[in-house]
Amino acid sequence: MLSEEIPRTKGFFNQIEYAANNINVRADRQQRNKNCIIKDDDSPVTRYDKELENRIFSLAKEWLGADVLCIGEESLGSTVSESQWLTYFDSERYIVIVDPIDGTENFISGLPEWGVSVSVYKSGEHINSMIYLPALNQKLIHSDSSYYSHLMIEDSRIIGFSSSVTPETLLTLSGIINKNPEAQVRIMGCSVYNLYNFATGVYSGYYTSKPVSAWDVIAGLNIILALQPKSNIKVNGEKYIGQILNPFNKYHLELSK
Repeated sequence: MLSEEIPRTKGFFNQIEYAANNINVRADRQQRNKNCIIKDDDSPVTRYDKELENRIFSLAKEWLGADVLCIGEESLGSTVSESQWLTYFDSERYIVIVDPIDGTENFISGLPEWGVSVSVYKSGEHINSMIYLPALNQKLIHSDSSYYSHLMIEDSRIIGFSSSVTPETLLTLSGIINKNPEAQVRIMGCSVYNLYNFATGVYSGYYTSKPVSAWDVIAGLNIILALQPKSNIKVNGEKYIGQILNPFNKYHLELSK
């Protein structure tokens, strides 16, 4: 980690936190689903997703420079093509990977489990990451990992799953419970929430039911590496060590203590 970059990224994160709080307060819970669009992957997007992503991109240019490459869920393809990505990902420019509102279905339905995920890379190296749950006032920043001991839970029996339940999910659940009859299962459709819980020990394991995108998980995974260094993190069956993830690919997670 390039320590000289940390103050700059933390200033950037502080401004994102302010912008997300503004959305949380300003977006009337009864109006959030108005003009909501269902995308090709059957997930919803609201004007607040796009508004917050655009604001984060503007903040990235202010704090990290005009040539920063911003990758976001709501604009992938318009900011960089897949062929361009292959030449950019290890360049000396900053790369910011953003999910402005992870858990949009929760957001529009009035559930508090939605969050913001931001990860910063430079020269192919992870610099800093933040996950933030505005409605729950819960935040983790990679560079602040030494300050979170008061949040850590030990010996939890809870295993988390993402929300898309499939026959394969049920088979996986059955196998885990057979190996550990005392395991308790929780299912929630918000990667930021789920990864926060694994990072702080609330979950002893976490599994995705279907592949997820880089912006859903890359910040949380890097924070877990700092807070739970002995955990077993597998992305598409391979050990994850902090490398940047191609935003044009999909990923399956298996996390365990």
